[in-house]
Amino acid sequence: MREELQRQLDKLDKQRHALLDGLETLTAEQVAFRPGPSKWSIGQVIEHLVISEREIFKCVPEQSQKGQGISSLRNRISYILVVAILKLGLPVPVVSHEMEPEGRSSLTELYRQWDENHLWLRRFVEKLPAEDL
Repeated sequence: MREELQRQLDKLDKQRHALLDGLETLTAEQVAFRPGPSKWSIGQVIEHLVISEREIFKCVPEQSQKGQGISSLRNRISYILVVAILKLGLPVPVVSHEMEPEGRSSLTELYRQWDENHLWLRRFVEKLPAEDL
């Protein structure tokens, strides 16, 4: 199971790097361009992905918190809802102010933060006990 998770993380990293490689050809103006007053720029979308991951990772229980029923149930329900929304491509408002992009970070900085996120996730998966996989 751990190998399957590692393969999924590898696949996710390839997709993430393909996205980032495609953005390398854009100018700073193109990355910052907002197609409308209430629309996000490409940079803001990337920033939202980065900070959303960080906020979600904060909800991952430590091993010492394992088995806390209410928290686990709430996290599972939230996970199911988020996956359904993403699969259906439904536009939804940002649920947390912390996940709202400011649009001030460079793509280089966002790439660095995104790499940190995925390094944390890989280390988390590596440390998971076999019974939790």
